[in-house]
Amino acid sequence: MKRYILVCIVFISFAAMAQEKKITWDYPVKPDMEEWKKCNSPEEIYQALQIPEKVLTGIDTKSLVQLCLDYPAPTVFYIFNTPQQGFEEFYDQFNGIRELMKRKDAGIQLLNKYVEMSMDDFNFLWSLEAQGKFVEKFYCMELFLAQPTIVKSFGEQERRILLEESIRKYEMKRAREDLFGGLNPGASIWVMARMLYAENKLKLDNADSLDSGMLTGFDATSLYQQVKSYIR
Repeated sequence: MKRYILVCIVFISFAAMAQEKKITWDYPVKPDMEEWKKCNSPEEIYQALQIPEKVLTGIDTKSLVQLCLDYPAPTVFYIFNTPQQGFEEFYDQFNGIRELMKRKDAGIQLLNKYVEMSMDDFNFLWSLEAQGKFVEKFYCMELFLAQPTIVKSFGEQERRILLEESIRKYEMKRAREDLFGGLNPGASIWVMARMLYAENKLKLDNADSLDSGMLTGFDATSLYQQVKSYIR
């Protein structure tokens, strides 16, 4: 009987260890590697950066969020007419973001990561390339959060947290316009607009601007003040 109990304990311990084993993965090619230079086209790079299927289906969502943010190829987000078009191109070229958008816990994991992101992690001694990559992650994160599937996954409490955090990120970007220029502050406004619209607190004459992320016809300052008043 004692031996039976001991065998059961050992079996349960091994089962627990198997469940706790975390799948880890990193991109096999990066810009500073010789293998990267051997790629003859963007398509070859995109193919080399695909996550293997066994990893893709087994990796936890938190790690998958980080992999999407750490995508080493030059981003396509800034070369399209609208932020949404940039996201859709990234979605087409990378299996990691396609998998993330299917996960039921994608919204909460993205929100958790968004809350963690801070200028405290910025280092002025980094190279200009590293600084640019750091800044770009804020823009990428907000594009992910603004996607309809993610917006729909949030309850009222999560939307409220996201509104509060997007206010903080917007204020941070405005305080550091030397780093966060161009479309970056607008991505924070897009997230705010999406959340207000989900709360039925935003009236639109043309929903196309909300879908595209360009927010033409929106007064960013007015929307910012509206969100601040709403979250009080």
